[in-house]
Amino acid sequence: MGLTEAEAAAVHTSVEARSIFREYDIILVCDAGGGTTDISLLEVTNCRNGALSMSQLHTVFGGEVGATAIDVEFRALAQKRLSQMDPTTALRAPLETISWDLMKSRDYQDSKCMFGDLDNDTGYFFVRIPGLNDAYSNPRLRISRGHMRFDQHELQAIFDKQIERIFAFIEHQLQRMQRKWSSRELHHLILSGGLGNSEYVQNRLRMRYGSGSTGHANTRNVNVTIAPDPQLVVCKGVVADRARKLKSGSPVLYQRCCRASYGIACKELYNEQNPLHRNRPQEKDPQDGKLYVPDSIVWFVRKGEAVALKRPVMHTFKRKLSPGDPRCVFPTSIMVCNLDPEFLPHSRQTPWKDFATFVQICLQ
Repeated sequence: MGLTEAEAAAVHTSVEARSIFREYDIILVCDAGGGTTDISLLEVTNCRNGALSMSQLHTVFGGEVGATAIDVEFRALAQKRLSQMDPTTALRAPLETISWDLMKSRDYQDSKCMFGDLDNDTGYFFVRIPGLNDAYSNPRLRISRGHMRFDQHELQAIFDKQIERIFAFIEHQLQRMQRKWSSRELHHLILSGGLGNSEYVQNRLRMRYGSGSTGHANTRNVNVTIAPDPQLVVCKGVVADRARKLKSGSPVLYQRCCRASYGIACKELYNEQNPLHRNRPQEKDPQDGKLYVPDSIVWFVRKGEAVALKRPVMHTFKRKLSPGDPRCVFPTSIMVCNLDPEFLPHSRQTPWKDFATFVQICLQ
């Protein structure tokens, strides 16, 4: 739909909580969802005329961290306990099926969603074991009357494992910011997403970044904000951005940073002064008699560069044709690379694994 989840979360928050932002504020959005967490660094560029605009300062960063991983860890814990039961106990399904049912049960899901809420903190919770006789108890495995007991500290350990990975993502973005804008401060840290709706996750984030004791000079006065409607923030942000485009012709997020580098495979005019052409094969063009370096790559967009959505990226390429050539369609190889710009290959012959080639038909 044109926005990453973290970008959509920033758009929705800027619409619903516009009053908290000032021009040139720097915002870090942490969208922690079910399966992934994305971190985006943005700057407020315009607050005039009742319309807020933002630009992206760096590429979105994140990984596979979210509420689903918590479920998987809980299931493994439950299955380990179930495997220690007396083999003569009548379980009506395989352990894998029973542990799956425990993970999907309302008892566990409610306890997970309310974890961190002090008003509901009893120190433990029970989950009904499907198919087990209600009279069955096993104190060693903490099973009582067909229910398995879990302590809150067990669930906390599972949550903390994911939260520490989220902290690592945030630290990565903060280090990027420190290197590039060492004199500027982060003003807002916005938490959104399904996992971001967890009160425990919110409290851990406030404790770490709201106190100003993170060790980063640029986070001493950061304001930690929970996005309005954390679980719906992405879809609402996409709708708000689209509505803004239709109404004013300009999106909320008008400038974004490329998450990959894009180039075109071509041949370059040989230049003996160019170090990239040394020790590379050359071939003479039969039409102009000049030497060229084949299988070269010209990168017209580099990873991390800011691209304005309303201003296209343009680069001029030439193609020599024989007189009277009737063709008007030519295959062109579009190269995509996820490596950092300083490691970009300059030849198609470079054996990079993190490198993909796509063929696009271009009209001339």
